[in-house]
Amino acid sequence: MKQSIEFKRNPRSALLTLAFLSFVAHTLSIVDATPPFPAIHRNLRIALAVLALALVGAIQALSTDQLKRTPGKVIYFLLTLPILVTNWLTNSIHLRAGVPWEPYRLHSFIYITLGILVPISPWLNFVMIILFTVEAVTMWFVLRIGTLPNAILTQQPVLTILWVITSCVLLYTRAKDQALTYELSETRAKNEVLKSVARVFLTLRDRANTPLQTLEVSAALLEKKFPETIETSSSIRRSVTRLSEINQIMAEGAAQTHGMQDELLSDDELKRMLKSEERKPA
Repeated sequence: MKQSIEFKRNPRSALLTLAFLSFVAHTLSIVDATPPFPAIHRNLRIALAVLALALVGAIQALSTDQLKRTPGKVIYFLLTLPILVTNWLTNSIHLRAGVPWEPYRLHSFIYITLGILVPISPWLNFVMIILFTVEAVTMWFVLRIGTLPNAILTQQPVLTILWVITSCVLLYTRAKDQALTYELSETRAKNEVLKSVARVFLTLRDRANTPLQTLEVSAALLEKKFPETIETSSSIRRSVTRLSEINQIMAEGAAQTHGMQDELLSDDELKRMLKSEERKPA
C-alpha cells in the first residue's frame, strides 16, 4: 500500500509559484535589457513568458492526480529547462557587449528556489541543481568568465559553490520533512482504521451479550422442563460456548478502547460502515 512520497503531495500551488517566477524572470529580462537583446533572443523570451502564462492555465485545468504524474513533470521541466538556455544566452550577450555584468547573479536565486520549492519530487530538483551547476562550470571555462574585465565576480567561484551546497542541504531537509510527514500521515490513517475496527468489535460485543445470555438461560430451562430434549439443549449450550469464545476474541480486540463506551455504533452506522468496506477496491 505504500506509495512514493511525491504521489502523496498536492503540487498545484508549488507549480503555480514556479510558473509565476518564470513569467516574472522572462518579463523583467525583456524590460530591463542592457544592452538590447538581439531580436531572436527577445522573441524567445517573449515566447517563454507566454508559455509560462499558458502553463498556469494548464496547471489549473489538470487534476491533482495528473499533476502528480507525467503531465506535472512535463510542466515542471517546461518551466525550468528553458532557463538553462536563456541564462547562457543572456550571459553571453552581456559579457561580449563589454558592459559590467554579474554572470552568476541568477544562479543564487535559482539554487535557493530549487532548494525550497519542491512541486513534484526532490529528485527532480536535485537533477536541475546538477544541470545548473554543470552550466555554471561550463560558463567559467568555455566563456572564460574569469578572464573577462567586465565580469563582476565577487567571491566567485566560492560563492556559487556555497550556494550549491546550501541548495542541496535545503533540498535534503525538505525531503526528510516530506518523508516524516508521509510516515505521520500513514500512522494516523492506520490509527483511524484500528479505531474504527475497535468500535465495530465493541458494538458487536455489546449487541451479542444479551442474546447469548438469553440463549444460555433458555437452554437451561429447556433441559430442566423437558429432559427428553437434552440433545437439543446440549447443542444450544455448545453453540453458546462457541459464540462466547468469539465474543471474548472481540473483547480482546477492543481491549484498548478505554473511554469508547460512548462511541458505540448504531445499527444504521454499523451497516453503513460494513457496506463502505465492501465497496473499497481490493
